[in-house]
Amino acid sequence: MLGGGVNGEQWGIVSAKVPHLQARGVGKMGEDEVIAATREWLEKAVIGLNLCPFAKAVYVKNQVRFVVSTAKHLDGWLEDLDRELDFLVAADPEITETTLLIHPTLLPDFSISTILCSWPKLLWPNTNWKA
Repeated sequence: MLGGGVNGEQWGIVSAKVPHLQARGVGKMGEDEVIAATREWLEKAVIGLNLCPFAKAVYVKNQVRFVVSTAKHLDGWLEDLDRELDFLVAADPEITETTLLIHPTLLPDFSISTILCSWPKLLWPNTNWKA
């Protein structure tokens, strides 16, 4: 998942084994079910355990955009990521402050997603985004 913000806001790439996705059989879930399971994980784990101090404020104001990627390969996911970053740059932060780009099956290995955390600054070096 990508959590992002622009204009000096926080963002990052997170790989999370969302138990609700795993238990329900990710390949059989529709987009609405994936988003619902991600919202539940966000509420219980990220916000509930205060893992990210920035998450609650934007979530309760309904300023989080949830997007499910169906890319078959990493290059397609990077195109989805690029579209979401463009969307965030153009978005009114009072309406959309951040995005969770969700791909329930592409990055099952946490070590791969950890490597991806350094990519945005390499791919988009002339931005004010902070990790």
